[in-house]
Amino acid sequence: MDMNKEYNKIFLNIPLFFRNYGENSIVADGSSLQFIIEECIALSATNIALRANSVIAEFTNNIPEAFKKRIIIIDKKRKIAQQNHAIFEPLIEEFGLDIKGYGNAMTIKNKKVDYKLATQVFSLYRETYDFLVGMEYKLQIDININRIKKTLNTLLRISRNPESRAILSILLGIFKTYRPEMIASIKLKSQSPEYLVKLFKEFVQDETYRQLSHQVYFIGFPQYINRSFILVSRLGEKLITKSPFKQIITLSSRGVSAVKHIPLPDSEMYASLIKENYFPPIISLDKCITKAKKNWELIKPEVIPPQCILKDKYFFEYNKQNK
Repeated sequence: MDMNKEYNKIFLNIPLFFRNYGENSIVADGSSLQFIIEECIALSATNIALRANSVIAEFTNNIPEAFKKRIIIIDKKRKIAQQNHAIFEPLIEEFGLDIKGYGNAMTIKNKKVDYKLATQVFSLYRETYDFLVGMEYKLQIDININRIKKTLNTLLRISRNPESRAILSILLGIFKTYRPEMIASIKLKSQSPEYLVKLFKEFVQDETYRQLSHQVYFIGFPQYINRSFILVSRLGEKLITKSPFKQIITLSSRGVSAVKHIPLPDSEMYASLIKENYFPPIISLDKCITKAKKNWELIKPEVIPPQCILKDKYFFEYNKQNK
């Protein structure tokens, strides 16, 4: 692969599928990761980004070698996590929250704060992190932009802290620039997991697929987006006529939210966030996850529990004494 080119990368920051383990435990099953990655072929992905120290990243040693080569571990030094936490500090203080592990857990310190409102701030905190890593590493991300804008408007009506309001206004200004679009996409016909591993390897080595992935990457740059939409459609049509792919894929379409016009910076903080005029395209992984889970449940691979349950520390484990 030409490493001088950038290709479409997707950020997977989702929970794995859960399964019973033994008689007393429910675990995040590492065997489901492979099934999720397989479905990312349809999103023209050549690389999958996982957050360092996340549950999902723990299972990368359990996936086929063809997939391992396409995994990127990001934010190893928690640079973006720290940046995100610093941005939200005024909101965290105003609403009396204690957010631990850069978004892994939240405690409400101020008992006067409504629980629903606190969870909205927490959700916004986590999704803004996804947005920031999307900008930093040039990834496609899966966040709920309509929910984010609704939350931002709600918090702007309630917040009285000038610093909090400034942050909320900047974020709302950025997310308002996104517009829903439709983009050409490939659709996989049902195949066995073993064949999908082989297929993924062939896809990422195929020149047409690489060109397609390269153009999907450029959707994050407003100045190139219109041209990229046209080329993605052309390359998709070309890909489905190629052997061996023409028997197993069809051309479809999918939604993506993207920025077509570069917004002008209106503050120092705004300018510090938007560094290279890359705005991560926002996609939905719902269909991919649904299809992956269906295949995973059908195949029933051997369960792969997290390391922590093997050490008897996983919080989903039931107390055996209460059996």
